Amino acid sequence: MRIFRRFKRDNRAVVYAWVIVLVMMFTYAVVWFTAGWAAMKFVDTAEEQFDLGERPSGIITLAKNVFAWHPVIVFIGYLLYAFVSSQRRDVRFDV
Repeated sequence: MRIFRRFKRDNRAVVYAWVIVLVMMFTYAVVWFTAGWAAMKFVDTAEEQFDLGERPSGIITLAKNVFAWHPVIVFIGYLLYAFVSSQRRDVRFDV
């Protein structure tokens, strides 16, 4: 039990950083899936209804790709933040 108290005291910021990152990843995934589904349906309907031409279709395809890959980029950023925050050491520690 003494080991767990020492771990809790010494690594409280590390645990806090990882918990925050996991909560943010879950929140982002829920928002992205709900809002993303509606946005993609809207874009698909607009593409079907209007003849946009080659250049606007390319821009829409690019926007769809960016929107599809955005969660991967955000999750890598969250994990990088958690890793860097867990490696940080406080300068004001008692030995």
